[in-house]
Amino acid sequence: NEDGDGCTNNCQEASCGDGIVANRLDPGNERYEECDDANNSNADACTNDCSSAACGDGHVQPEEVCDDGNTDAGDRCSADCTDIDQCRAGIDNCPNNSQCINIPGGYNCDCDSGYESVEERCDDVNECTAGTDNCGENSNCTNQSGSFDCECEDGFTGIDGRNCRDINEC
Repeated sequence: NEDGDGCTNNCQEASCGDGIVANRLDPGNERYEECDDANNSNADACTNDCSSAACGDGHVQPEEVCDDGNTDAGDRCSADCTDIDQCRAGIDNCPNNSQCINIPGGYNCDCDSGYESVEERCDDVNECTAGTDNCGENSNCTNQSGSFDCECEDGFTGIDGRNCRDINEC
């Protein structure tokens, strides 16, 4: 019998997770429950400690974009549990040569092409020494910031330094 008194229909004490809501007890009673949906999930309207889910409880509910465990404004998640786009607001800490990617409750920093992540910064990849350039035979590779250039060696010619052929000097 589910009448909110904290007892099951066979006179056993109700407990969190049994599906019987003990909400007629004094809220100060340790057996008091706001809800009891008989599951152990924090992703629904009733948390696994039998309290009603709420913004600021640290559990992301279906109607929330984020929940960082508080209702403070100005942090990663707003006071009403909607996402703050730190990228658009310009409050991210992404390093130079990277792009800020917004995610619910935070952001990621992705290094631009030609750069690699090294200790929370984006360093230039030297494609010439790494062997990842596509300069052709008889050409020289020159590293550029985030890229590289190919130039035909003396006595050779070619478009963009990648297909260098011998110049007939005769």
